[in-house]
Amino acid sequence: MAKNPGERCALWSSKTGRTIQQVVDLLRAAEARIEAFRPTVNAAIDLVYAGQEEPERGQSSRRAEFRGAFWRDFSNGARRLAVYSFGWSDATGTRTQSWSHESYEGPEDRELLRRIRGTEKPLDPIEQLLWASEWEVLVGMELGPKVEVLAAALCRERELWCRRAVVMMALSNALGREENPFRYSGNHRATRYTIGSELFVRTASGLYHGDPDVYVEVDPQSNIYPQDGLRMSSYALRERARKRNNKEK
Repeated sequence: MAKNPGERCALWSSKTGRTIQQVVDLLRAAEARIEAFRPTVNAAIDLVYAGQEEPERGQSSRRAEFRGAFWRDFSNGARRLAVYSFGWSDATGTRTQSWSHESYEGPEDRELLRRIRGTEKPLDPIEQLLWASEWEVLVGMELGPKVEVLAAALCRERELWCRRAVVMMALSNALGREENPFRYSGNHRATRYTIGSELFVRTASGLYHGDPDVYVEVDPQSNIYPQDGLRMSSYALRERARKRNNKEK
């Protein structure tokens, strides 16, 4: 016999809700799914970069090293040209693969023409014929199937991270009620929570699972100045110190 709406509401209101430990378990499950899916993303990245020549370290260029594109179909019947630009970056001090993507209405999209051909002017008939014969090569349509696999993997990974974010938000709100109610406004000190065997740390930038700190051992006898004499503000003093050191040698 089916229950009426009033009975269903009564059953729901009688539930006690999830415990903090249950939310932590959900978080660990979400993180496990992300970790398990990462090899799929890495394999898709390797597939796209396979056979591409990596530039020498220190070389920088504003142009894309190579491109890949495919037609993206939407459920409403719309179709857009997805163009991915791939390269490498040394910005963090470590060589990493990097990419970005843009979506266009098609090969005649003015923004695509500006980006690929570097022109704002309309194409004359000869240029239009040339563009029609070369645009697929310039945007990397040949690499399209591999890029589409990567795009799907990245989309799935974003979904998994979004699910984790929802759980983290619920946990952050719950832990916020456990904090000292007399915190002063603008407090940027880190708060550490221990839930079973799991550590969570709230900082000014948000809640972290695990310890976000970096620990570095520093020799207390090391000189605060990288080079002798840099502590002297005057060039004349530094020169006098340099000459004095040379005489003592």
